[in-house]
Amino acid sequence: MIPLKKITTEAYQADPEDGIVHFGASEVDFIGVAAGASPRSRCRVLCHPDTNAKLHSMLVAMRAGAFVRPNRHRGKDESVTVLSGGCTVTFFDDGGRGLINIPVWNRGNGAFYYLRIP
Repeated sequence: MIPLKKITTEAYQADPEDGIVHFGASEVDFIGVAAGASPRSRCRVLCHPDTNAKLHSMLVAMRAGAFVRPNRHRGKDESVTVLSGGCTVTFFDDGGRGLINIPVWNRGNGAFYYLRIP
């Protein structure tokens, strides 16, 4: 498993000696367990070295029932790749009305497993 530095109960910083961040079954299993133990049923591993990095990427685990408050990342792209389970990504207008729901699942159901949001 790659070295991780604990930031909070639901956030870890990847800290490999060679600077190469890689995830396998042990890392995915670890954050799944950590998500189950966190108060908000989620956990993430930051893959970027710091907030000034050009690319921000992370591996996120959420347990069933976890909720992410609607948010915006002005001037930044975001992507979602589902390895296990699934979720629905909802896009809202400026008035807070849900406009589009996109199911993102790891397999089947006619859903996508990858979503890139400009």
